[in-house]
Amino acid sequence: MPNVKAVIIRRDSSGNITNRVMTTPKSVNVLQEGLRSSDSMTMMLSAEHAVQQGDEVYYIQDVLDTTSLKAIWNFYGGFRDESGYEHDDVYTAPHTMPDCVDSQLQGGTNSSGSTDYSYDWKHKGYYKFKINALSDTKNGVEITKRYKNNDTTASKIPVIDMSGDFDMIFEFKMLSNSSDSRYTSQTIFDNYDHATSSGVGLKVQINPSASTVTITADDGTTETIMVASSVVSYGTNVITFLRINRQSGVFKLYFNGTEKSLTHSTNSGDLNNDKNIHLFKEYDESASPAAYIDDTGFYGIPIQYRFYNTVLIDDEVKKLRISKPVNTTMKFGGRIWKMEDKGSSKKLSCSSHAKELLGTQIGTKTFQTTPTYTLTSGGARTYNRYYATGTAGNTRPDMEDIISDILKYVDSGVYTYFAQEPSTTFQGDFIAEGSFLDILKVMMIMDSDEHMFVVTPRKILFISDEVATNQVINGDNYDIIDSGKDDTSTTNSLFVTGRRKIYTYSKTFTNLDITQNTWSTPQTFTAQDGNRPVIERMIKVTRAGVDVYGDFRTNIPTNTPTSDTYRVLEDNTIQFWNDSTGDIQTWVIVYEYTYTYDPTSTSSTGQATTQFKQDTAANIKINGLYHRNFNVPQIVSGYDVLTFANHYIDDFKDINTRQRAITSKLINSLTVGQKVRYTDSTGTTERVIRSIEYSYPQTLTVIELGEYMFSGFDVEKQTIDSVRGLDTSTSVSRY
Repeated sequence: MPNVKAVIIRRDSSGNITNRVMTTPKSVNVLQEGLRSSDSMTMMLSAEHAVQQGDEVYYIQDVLDTTSLKAIWNFYGGFRDESGYEHDDVYTAPHTMPDCVDSQLQGGTNSSGSTDYSYDWKHKGYYKFKINALSDTKNGVEITKRYKNNDTTASKIPVIDMSGDFDMIFEFKMLSNSSDSRYTSQTIFDNYDHATSSGVGLKVQINPSASTVTITADDGTTETIMVASSVVSYGTNVITFLRINRQSGVFKLYFNGTEKSLTHSTNSGDLNNDKNIHLFKEYDESASPAAYIDDTGFYGIPIQYRFYNTVLIDDEVKKLRISKPVNTTMKFGGRIWKMEDKGSSKKLSCSSHAKELLGTQIGTKTFQTTPTYTLTSGGARTYNRYYATGTAGNTRPDMEDIISDILKYVDSGVYTYFAQEPSTTFQGDFIAEGSFLDILKVMMIMDSDEHMFVVTPRKILFISDEVATNQVINGDNYDIIDSGKDDTSTTNSLFVTGRRKIYTYSKTFTNLDITQNTWSTPQTFTAQDGNRPVIERMIKVTRAGVDVYGDFRTNIPTNTPTSDTYRVLEDNTIQFWNDSTGDIQTWVIVYEYTYTYDPTSTSSTGQATTQFKQDTAANIKINGLYHRNFNVPQIVSGYDVLTFANHYIDDFKDINTRQRAITSKLINSLTVGQKVRYTDSTGTTERVIRSIEYSYPQTLTVIELGEYMFSGFDVEKQTIDSVRGLDTSTSVSRY
């Protein structure tokens, strides 16, 4: 009874599957690097399997036997199936979230300490989204039905086969809205074909107010309506675990492990049809046009749905019910980039979809199909420049808007995106340049909260606050090794340089009295806002309306000028030479300038596109100096550069601790970026999961913990396979 499964898929040029291999691998090693982006996998398969370089490859790891698992939705950032059969939500690229998805993620305490509808102790820190399909204007989620052997004939048999025995498991949390009349008939599963005269299929609906579940099964001849009572409840920390199965034509329903009586229980007919599945709202195929049915929408938080084409053993289901929650059952998704023949085996070296996405280079060419675009929530884009709009320039795109827009142009818009954070806006323009990882790094630092992001094996980019779970890692359940101090990402001194923006300004010196054949006193340049600029180029200089030519960035010349002239000195001042009869004249200068960091000026600091920041002298004296230089060409405003510098020092100024925890089990319940409770002789503290490594058949899980916030700038483990970082000039000194 293998709890792991390998899936290898080959597609033609149109995206149609031409080959699908599902098998138990001989061995697997998966490394989820999370914020470092370099997820990878090596896998050994039996030699008889028809696989080749470039094929998609997926690895599934579960608490139960995966052989008969035909669909599983974990609702972690999207509605994509993780069984290997791709029963995914129907969408037209670029992917957008269904309108029934509430904007607020659910399931943990955020960085500010507020609680976001925590499910219960067990599910704390496992983010899912809320579904609200009560409104008649909100649709459900349509799921693509797949067929065995990719059959397209009239006799095709669904992978989710309801012609014989099957088992369905629904785990969800109901939310109370009993004052709404539409609250009495909520759909959690609908594959009932209304288009046929007698109806064929299966649907499951709940009435939280009456605590009933209704199962409707129709084989085209007989419609059986089965009702179970006292099976659904809602309230604080209440989770519903609902199991429905059919064996030899007899239906059974279990609520939280206890079998409940059904008013009717027998229908042995074939319930298959050729219609797609709908979740969270009943769909009427007979309507013209076909449409979702009013007052049948779901209101709650789906946690996990499963379908098996056999009836599970009760003890196996109990194991599932008491197991720790999961965000993903599929632990890896990517492509075979190298394959080695080992005689009776094939060794597959695989690169993840995460690396493909995060390594994608973004620039002006990315947006050639849509050079200009107005973002729905405000602001606009011209090629790869995002900027504010409105009469006062006060409508700016936030980080979520920018990320979502970029994803439309990556891999034909197949990536879906869900985020609670970041929602921060930039003070100036944002230039989408560099790898997609570069862009995410800048945004994570710019936002004030601690963040995690994950690219799931099914191409979902998921961003949220780092949240605490109630998972415990200690010496009782893990072997703790390599525990100690780690200064890999420690930074207590840095220069940050943004993209230089060049401004043009004209300044007039009125009634400037200069003695004949002498240089004037040095005159200062100014910027439009009154701050002190750095002069890049002189465009034009006139005296009394007549053009004057001079020297830029010169030392004091030894020769005496023979005509009216000027010179710009190294200290960013300008002097004028009066060769005429001494008199009072007006000088006008036109010049280009930028802002940069001026340690002698406080007025220009906020505008500077280069910023220098350090931790306190006392802390530096204790820890030593850890200095880095960052080039961040994505941000233009000096205020944004300043924010970046401040946040980075705050996040990385300390020397932290790191632990490596090893257990002889395959741990399914943890995700990179979650916080766990780590206990040792000094007490209990929170640690962030930085990486997870799975090994099969050794059944080993290795977890790296650290106190880091966003650690994408780490340089210790950068390899040739890693996506390049922003730290282009690293200088670290310790004393």
